[in-house]
Amino acid sequence: MPPKSAFLSKHAPEGYVFPACSSCNQKSSNSDRIFAMISKVAIDSYSEEQRVEFEKLCNSLSLQQSRPKFEFLTANQKKSILRNSSLLPPIGQAYGEVLMVSIESNLINEVENVLRKLAKALHYLHTNKILKKDDLIFIRSYSNLEILSGALECLDFSCLNSNPIISRNKVDLRSQFNYRYGITESGHTFVSLIKFGQSFYSFIMTSSSHEEAELIFKNRS
Repeated sequence: MPPKSAFLSKHAPEGYVFPACSSCNQKSSNSDRIFAMISKVAIDSYSEEQRVEFEKLCNSLSLQQSRPKFEFLTANQKKSILRNSSLLPPIGQAYGEVLMVSIESNLINEVENVLRKLAKALHYLHTNKILKKDDLIFIRSYSNLEILSGALECLDFSCLNSNPIISRNKVDLRSQFNYRYGITESGHTFVSLIKFGQSFYSFIMTSSSHEEAELIFKNRS
């Protein structure tokens, strides 16, 4: 986790392979493709390889769905959205060159499914504890448009004091998948802010203690 298809040429980072039964893997395969497609949406700069892989994922999903649940936006649609958010395209790019797609809520639910699996995996990786069925998993994601509009600027992430090196064969992959995290002294609660390329961020909290998690939410509010 995250799925290999979310990385260029499927070069996923070392140390992020977690055991799962074949039934669970098969059930989530479509969610993984949707997650990979959305995670590769770039609003700043992207290579030709990124564009080709993104369009391949989009085409494969269009063939699998009874009808497309996402679409590429026109230059005028992109211009309208960015202007309404008081944003401009990156320097050197026209509005039509900004890679933006319209995504239906059903696809967001598929992304949430993958994020829940990732949350469990990271909790296990960093706390050495397996989350139980009734344990807490809280997820809040922010699109790249929300990030550019300053959605994270007012939030305090000072408790996230660990930032792991994410690589494969000594190649740094943090431009594609990066996160900071913190663990409470009790070891019950794991908190993380994850960045997926230029597409979106996700704030994740997992905890085996509902009382501790509630206290953290109260202190942050």
